[in-house]
Amino acid sequence: MQILIPGQTYYGEFTTRSLSTGAAADADSTPVATANKNGTDDAAFILTVAKVGTGRYSVSGTVPSGYAAGDRVHVSVAATIGGVAYVEVIDGFQVGYLPVNTVQVGGATASVLPASTIPTAEENAAAVAEAAPDFGVFPAESLVNAPTGSGGSGSGARSVTLTVNDGTNTLEGATVRLSLAAETYVVTTNVNGQAALSLDDGTWTVTITKPLYSFTPTTLVVSATTTHTYSMTAMSITPSEVGSADVLRRVS
Repeated sequence: MQILIPGQTYYGEFTTRSLSTGAAADADSTPVATANKNGTDDAAFILTVAKVGTGRYSVSGTVPSGYAAGDRVHVSVAATIGGVAYVEVIDGFQVGYLPVNTVQVGGATASVLPASTIPTAEENAAAVAEAAPDFGVFPAESLVNAPTGSGGSGSGARSVTLTVNDGTNTLEGATVRLSLAAETYVVTTNVNGQAALSLDDGTWTVTITKPLYSFTPTTLVVSATTTHTYSMTAMSITPSEVGSADVLRRVS
């Protein structure tokens, strides 16, 4: 389960398919996504659904400022296909610790906690493990389901090499995720900031995460051997007092 803080953007995907054939199929109209915080639907968390491809949709929205550390959020989608209405929970996340000092993230204002109040790595790991729900696998006949993915670097026919930098220097240890329909592959950049994959043709959704950096999800069209470079935005931290030791911990 991912951890987000207020002001960050949530991004997810889901697919719709025909019950009779199992093939990807569009909903009769744009599906509606709903956020449920701690067991109660929250209309204040506005989620936008957009069509990515046939039977494939994205969900995105900004975590409201009123959310607090420890809040649990589940995202459900309601869709109608062939006149039949279905609802599925497709994703979930936990709200992380709210910061108190100013941080600039790609031009947006966020904050950080004083070092003395930030949990240890062990405490964070325990919180993540305790918060992770067992969503299981959606039944094959489900018309709305979360992409199952397969991890790894792929086994497609096209060689894809992606380089990640901060605009100047390459970034080692960035997590690169590429998704297409039910396929998802996750790789980590090497010392040269590169990630190598083997993908099939198609338009892939690209997301990149790395602590203290931000990145806006985008798409990559693969139809031949492909190389591409992506730039992440570094987060700059402004301490609240001269000499104070403030840090930002972000779990992706």
